[in-house]
Amino acid sequence: MDPTRKSADAQSRHLSNHTDPLAAKPTGGHDPLSTCIKSHDERHAERDRIIELETINEQLSQFAWIAAHDLQEPMRKIMAFATLLDQGIATGNHADVERAKNAILKSASAASELVNEILIYARVSNIQLEHDVLDLQEQMRLALDDISQSGAETRAEIHLSIPPTPFKADPSQFARLMQNILSNAIKYRKPDRPPKITISTSRSDKNIILAISDDGIGFEQEFAEIIFYPFKRLHSKSKYPGSGMGLAICKSICDREGWDISVRSQPQEGTTFYISIPALEAPAPSLSESDEAKT
Repeated sequence: MDPTRKSADAQSRHLSNHTDPLAAKPTGGHDPLSTCIKSHDERHAERDRIIELETINEQLSQFAWIAAHDLQEPMRKIMAFATLLDQGIATGNHADVERAKNAILKSASAASELVNEILIYARVSNIQLEHDVLDLQEQMRLALDDISQSGAETRAEIHLSIPPTPFKADPSQFARLMQNILSNAIKYRKPDRPPKITISTSRSDKNIILAISDDGIGFEQEFAEIIFYPFKRLHSKSKYPGSGMGLAICKSICDREGWDISVRSQPQEGTTFYISIPALEAPAPSLSESDEAKT
C-alpha cells in the first residue's frame, strides 16, 4: 500500500474521533443555552409575581384594618337600636319599635353594602384576568346601557364621541370600571339640573386617553389622589350615601391592567377622569391590499 495514502487514512480516523466540541450538539435535542435563558426568564417572572403578591398582601392588610373600623359604625347602631327595640316591645311603645326597626334595617343594609364592596375589592385585586381584544366604542355603549335606568331617572344628557378603537382588556373588569365612574358622574350631579356627561378619546404617544367629563359638584384638586384610597369620602354620607370604595376599585382595576388613571376637578365646575390605555396598532396591509389601493 502507498505509505502516503496510509498516513492520510490514519489522519482521517484521528479527526473523526476528535469532533470539534463547538460543533457538537447535545443529545436529546436540548440546547443548554436556550434552557439557561428560559430558566432565567422563568425566575424573573416568578420574582415579579412574588413582589406583586407581597404588595397586594400589604395593601389588603391595611385595607382590612380600615374595613373593620368602618364596619363598627353600623354594628354600634344595630346594638343600640336593638336595645331600644326591646324596650319598646316591653312597654308597648309602637313608635319606638318602628323607629328601632327602621334604624336596624338601614344599618344592616349599610353593613351588607360595605361587606359586598370589600369582597369586590379583594376579588379585583386577585382575580385572574382574561384579556380579549375589544372595541372601545362598543364597550362604552354597553356601559351606558348598564346605567340607563339611573340616567333616565335623572334625565342625564350623555354625549359619546368615540370612534371604533381596538384595545385589550378583561371585559368584566372594564365594565365594572366604567360603571363606577359613570355612576359617580350621575351621583355627584348638581341638585338643580340634569347631569351632562361627555365621553371622548384622544391619542398620546402610543396610548389611548379615555376622558369622561361631567358638570357636577366637583371637588378641590388637592384631593385628586386620596379619592382613590379605600373608604375615602369627600362629601357627607347622609347626602351622598355609599361605601367610599367605588374609586378604590377603579384604581385597583387600572393597576392590574397596567393603565394610568387620574382626575381633574374644580368645585361646582365638574370633574374629568382620564384613563391611559395602550393602543393596539392596526395591522399593516397585505401586498395585495396595497396593490389594490394603487390601482
